[in-house]
Amino acid sequence: SDLVLYEVSVDGKTFIPLPKVKNPIAEDDWTVTRHNFTSRFYPKKIRYIHIVGKTKKYCPEWHKGHGNQLFIFCDEITVK
Repeated sequence: SDLVLYEVSVDGKTFIPLPKVKNPIAEDDWTVTRHNFTSRFYPKKIRYIHIVGKTKKYCPEWHKGHGNQLFIFCDEITVK
């Protein structure tokens, strides 16, 4: 399923996973939209963040790009 994985680290070698964030937008929804994939956690001392977006590898049969590789586009990343 489509989701975003976050991992944090102090040293850049040992990463601690944060709760996974699921994508609530239907895969056949063609509306141009923005969505924040927010992960909240207790404050920790961190220096590095891994962010991984997971989706299917290829466009599904009903998709106009059927058979082609899927892409994920990210516009902004905000860390507070």
